[in-house]
Formats: sequence, structure tokens, C-alpha cells
Amino acid sequence: FVAKRMRDLGMRVLYFKRTRLSREEESKFGGVSYAPLDELLAQSDFVSLHIPYGRNTDKFAGRDFFAKMKRGAYLINSARGGILDEAALYESLKSGHLAGAALDVYRYEPVPPDTPLLDLDSVLWTPHISGGEPEYMINETEAVLTNIANVFHGKPPQGLVPEFVS
Repeated sequence: FVAKRMRDLGMRVLYFKRTRLSREEESKFGGVSYAPLDELLAQSDFVSLHIPYGRNTDKFAGRDFFAKMKRGAYLINSARGGILDEAALYESLKSGHLAGAALDVYRYEPVPPDTPLLDLDSVLWTPHISGGEPEYMINETEAVLTNIANVFHGKPPQGLVPEFVS
């Protein structure tokens, strides 16, 4: 999805995966090109993370990762907050190695008010809404608005988790 949008904007798109896509799949995404991770980081002006969070990916993007990124590049994370070492990102942004970051997910939500990244003008924050498909986003927005209307009309909201209902 992201690769197709970037290709539509005329960008050359590199990707890294443990298992390379077939030529047909690369073509389907508008002609993306495989690159080893270090090469991708060194060449890219924008690096967008799209990996699951788990024991093996905790702080995947950390000090070494950022040091390998092209000077002046931007990092985008709409995957999972835990894959990013926020302290290392702060250091890389503060030093000027990275030009900026766009963050839609965070290790801790809500973001603690003493998070150093909040002090940087080079970080764009979005409220955990950027990773979804357009149809999902419409459905989610409709559900939220329906629940707001329900509460205003004295009805219970839909979709409550049972153990949190009193």
C-alpha cells in the first residue's frame, strides 16, 4: 500500500524483507526494488517501518540502525511502537543526523508528558491512525461517532470489553 503510493509520487522505492518478493510481486507494487537492509538505510531519504512487534523486533530501529541511515533522512513508523528505540531516535534527531520523524505509534500510549521527543520540532505526531486501510478508517470513524451519539442519548457504547464494564 505505502510502496504503491510512493511509486505514484514518482519515488524510487527500495524494500527489505527476510524473503525477497518474486519479480511478479515487485512489479505488482509498481516496480519496487529489493535492497539489503544496510544498503536501503544508506540510500533512502525516507525509511518507513512495516514490521510486527515481538521479542526479535523489540527496539529493532535503534542506535546502529539510525547511524546507518543516510544523513538528513526521515523515519516513519506506523507499524508498532516497540520496534523503535525512542531514546536512540531522540539522540539521532537532536544531533542532526536524521532530519525528522513521523510517529503514529509509540512504545507507551498515551505518550508520557516527559518524553524527550515531544520537545523536538522535527517530530510529526499522529494519533495512531495512519496505518489503516481507507475502508477500515471509515468504519472505525463511524463506530466512534456512533458511540458518541449513543452516550449523548443515554445508551451504552458498543464494543466494550466485558472485564472493563462495571
